[in-house]
Amino acid sequence: MDVDAILERIGGWGRYQKVLYVLAALPSIVGGMVTLAYSWTAFFMEHRCLVEECEDPSNATYDAPFLRWSTPADADHTWSRCQRYRPTSAGGCTNTSFFTNQTESCSRWVYDKSVMESTVVSEFNLVCDRETLWPLENSLYFVGVAVGSVLGGALADRYGRRFTLLLCVVLTAAASTAGAFSPNYGTFATLRFFVAVFQYPLFAAPFVLSTEITSVEMRAACGIMMNAFFAIGEALAGVIPIFEKDWSTMQLIFSIPILVFCSYWFFFPESPRWLLTVSQPQKAEDVLRNIAKWNKTDFPEDLVAQESKVETATSRPSGTSADFMRVLKSPVLLKRACILSVQWAVVAMVYYGVGLVSTDLAGDVYLNFILTMLIEIPAYIVCSLFINPLGRKLMFVSSFALSGLGTIGAGLISSNELEWLTTTLALLGKFGASGAFSLAYVYTAELYPDSLRALGVGVASATGRVGSILAPFIADLGQGDTTLPLCIFGVAGLVAAALTMLLPETSGQDLPTSIDEAIQFGRGQPLLPVPCLVARRQRKREQLRGFDGPQIQLPDTEGYAHDQGHSKTV
Repeated sequence: MDVDAILERIGGWGRYQKVLYVLAALPSIVGGMVTLAYSWTAFFMEHRCLVEECEDPSNATYDAPFLRWSTPADADHTWSRCQRYRPTSAGGCTNTSFFTNQTESCSRWVYDKSVMESTVVSEFNLVCDRETLWPLENSLYFVGVAVGSVLGGALADRYGRRFTLLLCVVLTAAASTAGAFSPNYGTFATLRFFVAVFQYPLFAAPFVLSTEITSVEMRAACGIMMNAFFAIGEALAGVIPIFEKDWSTMQLIFSIPILVFCSYWFFFPESPRWLLTVSQPQKAEDVLRNIAKWNKTDFPEDLVAQESKVETATSRPSGTSADFMRVLKSPVLLKRACILSVQWAVVAMVYYGVGLVSTDLAGDVYLNFILTMLIEIPAYIVCSLFINPLGRKLMFVSSFALSGLGTIGAGLISSNELEWLTTTLALLGKFGASGAFSLAYVYTAELYPDSLRALGVGVASATGRVGSILAPFIADLGQGDTTLPLCIFGVAGLVAAALTMLLPETSGQDLPTSIDEAIQFGRGQPLLPVPCLVARRQRKREQLRGFDGPQIQLPDTEGYAHDQGHSKTV
């Protein structure tokens, strides 16, 4: 059973795929909200020492007149965060005579509530001696995402895309909801680690499914625009705190709606490609027949009898591990896996790193956060428009090059008079990194065969989290000067662009369904094929020959076709 041939006959982008794509993208919005929730539930609040002699803890405010003689000023902050002046033996609070010039540490604090009323920082006092716990938990979260990338991919390849999505919906909602009632910071950090593990498949499983039931022409755009839904979720994470300022209530708002997706159990389909890999051709046929019914097309009975193109696994438990070992033993596939791992690490490092070192935008903190997230969407739109005519490879190279050149330029231009240019170049770097991020999912998914597609994307994404973890440490190398960090990010982006030249073009070609097809995939291709130019040259060549027959073999206008029996006949 040739899934690509059947989809071409029944419609690879009909009513069924459009409805299912929107439904598959909705969990990505929730995934984006959950991922960025920590930016607000753990918003770092300005703070100062509580002056017991002068104020009541229940109604103390961050600014007060007596702070001029009770609390030392700070060069970087209005008031010292962790020190106060010692009181005199006389006691009192009306003037400087009641406090000495000697400072002491404090154990109680007053927080600035101009942005948030309460956060994890104020709830568990993650300040002063405990301040290191705040960024440490953020790094722990990315470790959880790395674990979830591998675990989610393995589950999706072994038990199916649908089962993995629904399982992680329940577990993510449970862990995130429980986090709102955490009695201490250790419990909160542990539960958020599990949220990171479980939330990744909310994006990855629908992403893989959407690429497996759509036509060759649409799968790239569908995969890329799935990232736009994730960005919408990130932006929505900045809308909630405008109306709700308490971290625990906000945590529940982020968590409980996830349970809505439990309803997918009753109608969400399984991937027909995955069903074929686990020797369930009848169920795969049922899914394809349902697609034909929704699209109001005739089902091609003649194609069902054809021998399956995929390597069906002899048993469900052994397929993934056996195929993965073949990847490690194949020099071609191992080289691709290593290059993809480096690219994922670089794109994650640049994506998060640029956000850490870029100049803060002036103005409303909520609006700035929302716009910073939404700026990713134009990058995804540009990639979706040009990925087919220009090809995955050229777009991937261009995105990495833009991220590299943009961040290097921002690092080298340090003049205060050109601060606007520095910001613009840094945003261009993030624009390129966002585009590369979206292309990485599509490109990685297309280079792996059916039986390893979800696991391959998961392993590559897990290595990307190494870059996410390293980004804060690299950002701190400059100690206030962004030149060194931005140049490191930029050089890494240019290296990733160069490594992309060693990968094959996948645009317009049928996905490899077996390990053997994956090994042969891309052999004989030029170094940097541009699909639209290749197709144009081929048409001109045929016109010069004066051949006007009906069986001209042309590379697909959406990509560079190679000689594997998948070229399209027109």
